[in-house]
Parts: sequence; structure tokens; C-alpha cells
Amino acid sequence: MNPRQEPLAASHTFRVSHYGAHTSLVRADRIEMVDLLQDHLSTALDMLAQVKLGQQRLRNVSFIAVQQLFHRIASANLDYVEFITLRIRDLGGFTEPAMLMSALYCDNETRKSQPFGACIQCIHQGASQLCALGARLGFYRDRAIGGKDGASIRFIEECVWRTVCFTSLIQDNLPSGNPP
Repeated sequence: MNPRQEPLAASHTFRVSHYGAHTSLVRADRIEMVDLLQDHLSTALDMLAQVKLGQQRLRNVSFIAVQQLFHRIASANLDYVEFITLRIRDLGGFTEPAMLMSALYCDNETRKSQPFGACIQCIHQGASQLCALGARLGFYRDRAIGGKDGASIRFIEECVWRTVCFTSLIQDNLPSGNPP
């Protein structure tokens, strides 16, 4: 008797994206955008580690407004990380869970020795990097406009809008350390 043959399972599951960009983008563009979004994610996770370190430094500070500001930034940072992670998955990419967990529970001894001002400076550098990465998404937006690809345009514009909102929260509320 022959053993029952199971249908072959695909190596990846077909996901229906909210944007539809995973099927409308050319494969090469999709791979490049996943790499770019993974750079976004890496920068956002580094910033999250710095924000959490800043929160630890503020634990004994009596300025409630500063503590609330860092709480708002940490919350916005987590939302941004979640958004970017989902967009990477929408394009068929994957994220490393260990990388996400290490940022959430950072116990890096070298970072713990950083002064509070260095934390703020690193957060601002991360925001500048996110702005630069967001500008690189403009290239893909222009290609999507040229190809009349509405799903990709919506996808890219949502990514740029979220990046601008997150970075403006930081740039508008945290002092950069540079005198005006």
C-alpha cells in the first residue's frame, strides 16, 4: 500500500497586505525596500534602547513633565517599531525576534555608563538617521507614481508619514544640545 501523499506546503505563506504592495512592487524593489525598512527598524531599536536608558536615569528626578515626555517618546518609539515590523512582513521580509527583545530588555553595560546628555544626543542622531532613511523612500515613491501603482504609493506614504510624526516628536520636544 502506498503512503498517503500530502500536498507540498509552500516555503512561505501568502499574506494579504493592507496595502497590496507585496504583489504590486517588482521583486527587486521589494527586497530593497525590506532592507531599507530593516535599517529603519535597527535605528528605531537603538533609539528605544537610548530612551529606556534615559528613563532609567530619570527614575529619581522629581520633574514629572520630563518623565512624562520620555514615557511619551518610549510609547511612540514602540508604536513605530511595531509599525515598521508589520510593514517588513507585509513586503515578505522577516525580522529577528532576538534583535527586538534585546532592545526591549537592554542590559548593555557600556550604555549604562553613558551620561544623560549622551543619551539625548544618540536619540537625536537616530532621529536624523530616520529622516535620511525616510528621504530614501522617496525614490521608490517616484517609481510607484511612474508605474501608477496606487498600493505602493499608499504604503510608502504611510511609512514616510509615520517616520515624520515620530521624528518630529523627538526634534520638537527634546533639546538637541546645540545652541540656537
